[in-house]
Amino acid sequence: GCGHGHWTRIMAPYLAPQAEVSAVDSDPKWYKENPELKEFFQKSGNPLRLDKGDAQDLPFENDSFDLVTCQTVLIHVPKPVKAIQEMKRVLKPGGTLLCVEPNNIVQSLIKTSITKNDPIEETLDHIRYRLIIEKGKKAMGRGDNSLGDLLPGMFAMEDLKNIEVRL
Repeated sequence: GCGHGHWTRIMAPYLAPQAEVSAVDSDPKWYKENPELKEFFQKSGNPLRLDKGDAQDLPFENDSFDLVTCQTVLIHVPKPVKAIQEMKRVLKPGGTLLCVEPNNIVQSLIKTSITKNDPIEETLDHIRYRLIIEKGKKAMGRGDNSLGDLLPGMFAMEDLKNIEVRL
């Protein structure tokens, strides 16, 4: 799910010179007609390949990449464990899997200058509403908006090693 390539562009300065970059998305808008991303990589000197793809069925051979990464993708897939298995499959032995995924339910608990004096019942209503939305999204097979905190356990269950977590 490379989309317009926000995460890909953020990662680019950390890649080795001439590192080949492959990005996938299921929407033709992003894998066929992504002129900004293509132009960015032409200027960077890193070859870019855009492909049609699904995180749960990646169009690559086993052991293809030194780094496999995604940002706010796993929260949108029906079977994130399958996507993790696919990322692991295409990752070379000793490679790095880097996933950046949120826990959006936490947003219901964060106070702002506007909500800092809200009554407890109102805060609980916001949390209840968010939980209903998230459970509905999961029930419809459209992902889990608060998957981020579950990833370390998912990685461990897939026998990934040296798991690090950043908040």
